[in-house]
Amino acid sequence: MNEEPEEGQVTARTQSGVDEVNRRYDSTHGVNTWEDVRKPELEMDQAAKRFAERYGPTPEQTFHRVLPRLLPDPRSYTFLDLGSGKGKALFMAAEYQFSKIIGVELEANLADICRQNIRTFTSPRQQCFDIELIQADARSVTLPDGDVFLFLYAPFFGEILRSVLGTTREAVAGGGRDVVLCWLDEDVHNTETQAVADIVASWGSMLPVEIGRLDDDPGSLLPLVGTFW
Repeated sequence: MNEEPEEGQVTARTQSGVDEVNRRYDSTHGVNTWEDVRKPELEMDQAAKRFAERYGPTPEQTFHRVLPRLLPDPRSYTFLDLGSGKGKALFMAAEYQFSKIIGVELEANLADICRQNIRTFTSPRQQCFDIELIQADARSVTLPDGDVFLFLYAPFFGEILRSVLGTTREAVAGGGRDVVLCWLDEDVHNTETQAVADIVASWGSMLPVEIGRLDDDPGSLLPLVGTFW
C-alpha cells in the first residue's frame, strides 16, 4: 500500500473515521489489525525495506465484494497472502471455504501481532480453521501445491514485486492447477496496478476478470483500484 496522500489530494473521509471502521472490525473479531505502520517504522533489512510499503488493514467491504466474484467456490484453493501484515485479509478469508489459509510476512513485529491475532480471532461465520503465518521474505516463497488464490494488497513494489510475479508465472506455466491473482491498491499516482496488469497479461496464460469500478470503501481513506486474473 502506498504512502500518505499527496498534498492537495482530496479524500472522501477522515483518517479518524476510517480508523473507527477498522477498530470496529477488530473489536467484533477479537484481533488487532486497525492501526497503520508507516514505512520508517518497519523493522527489516534495508534491501527489503527499500521496496516495502507501509502496513494498513485490508478494507473489508471491498474484500468481500471482490473475492466471491473471482472465486465462487474456493473449497479446493489455498488462500495465500504475501505481505500479510497483521493478518486482516487472512481472517476475512476464513469466512470462506478455503482448504487452507497462509499469510507470509517478513517484518517481525507485524508477524508477532499476526500470530497473536490467529490465536484470538473469532467469527460466527468462520468456515476455514487452518490458518498459518510464515515469517519470510516473499521472494523465497513458492506457491503451495494445488489451486491457489494469491492475494496482494500492494505490500511491496519494484524488484520484490517482479520477483513474486516471476514465481507466480512459473507456477502457472507448470500447469495442473488453477491460480487466481487478486491485486488491490489505493488509487494514487504511483500505484503499481497497471504494471501488474501488464506483466500478467504478457504471460498469455491468464485471463483478466472484470469486477467493474470498486465502490468507495469506508475502511479506506482513498479510493481503491485493482487488477484481477
